[in-house]
Amino acid sequence: MIALDFILGSSLLTFCSLEDIRHKRIRIIYPVVWGCAGCVLHMAGGQFLPVLIGCLPGLALLGISWVTRGAVGMGDGVIVMVMGIFTGFWSSLLFLFWALAAAAVIGCGMMISGKWGRKKQIPFVPFLWAAYMGVTLCG
Repeated sequence: MIALDFILGSSLLTFCSLEDIRHKRIRIIYPVVWGCAGCVLHMAGGQFLPVLIGCLPGLALLGISWVTRGAVGMGDGVIVMVMGIFTGFWSSLLFLFWALAAAAVIGCGMMISGKWGRKKQIPFVPFLWAAYMGVTLCG
């Protein structure tokens, strides 16, 4: 099951990263399909509560998106929520932390260098992809 979770999670993040880089938005079909597959897999194994708890970091990010009126993309919250199905609560929280840290470092560096302004939108899913790979493969 762990290998299948990794394959599903990494493929979702790969598809959504490419979409986020190209169009600065994410088609909802990817996380919906992958999320349904993850729910079926885990709930068939009797893991209902871990699936719900794993979604909490993504739900928090969705709440932040709503409060900030979209400053944080809704798609990012949906992606993190679906990834919580595959990784569980602590791992999704950990890779979300590393993705936020990496995005902050890159964003600050680009602002300091004068290449970006404060309102520049950056694709966040590639940071999620890198953090997921780091946490999963190294951690």
